[in-house]
Amino acid sequence: MVNFSWIYFFKKKIITQDEREHIKALPTRLKRADAFLDRLLDSGPADAYGCFIEILRQHYEDIAKIVEEAKGVEISYSWFEELPDQFKQTQITDAMATRLSECFGSNWERVMLELGHTQVIIDREKQNCSKNVVRAITNLLIKWRQQQHRAATYEKLVGCLKLLNNGRSVNINFNKLENILVEENKRLGFAMKTNENSTGVSQ
Repeated sequence: MVNFSWIYFFKKKIITQDEREHIKALPTRLKRADAFLDRLLDSGPADAYGCFIEILRQHYEDIAKIVEEAKGVEISYSWFEELPDQFKQTQITDAMATRLSECFGSNWERVMLELGHTQVIIDREKQNCSKNVVRAITNLLIKWRQQQHRAATYEKLVGCLKLLNNGRSVNINFNKLENILVEENKRLGFAMKTNENSTGVSQ
């Protein structure tokens, strides 16, 4: 399975030769597994999850079923609700568009359609950036901001991602998204919401 797995991920351009050698050089099996899974989560627009499930189905069908069932567990968005309203209503910047583009996985085009881009515009950007999908996503996010102006907020974008993710129609790395937005809020200096009105139930 190992050799087949590497070849499969090479073809999908998810794992490079250097990354493979780095992972294989780690001292323990657990560390190698952690590094490999981290790479899948950080693979951006490449369909790393789909490739991973494909290999599991061929060699460990029972495990593939367990993983797919676990994917159906609802994602908590409480972290975003806790961010200040002032930050949520902040317009995204070019720099943030670049960072946020790395959170998008397969079927990212559906997000752009939901944001108001036409299929023609999306296809044109994909063609212009044929060798750099992250660049295409970045450009489309910037164009969205230029068109929507003050309406192109973090709240609008995250709301769109939540809607599509709940329908399981796109793959979004919400862990990375959370880290990026929380870090940006800290940089801007907006005060976090207090828990005074909390029901005491942790999400």
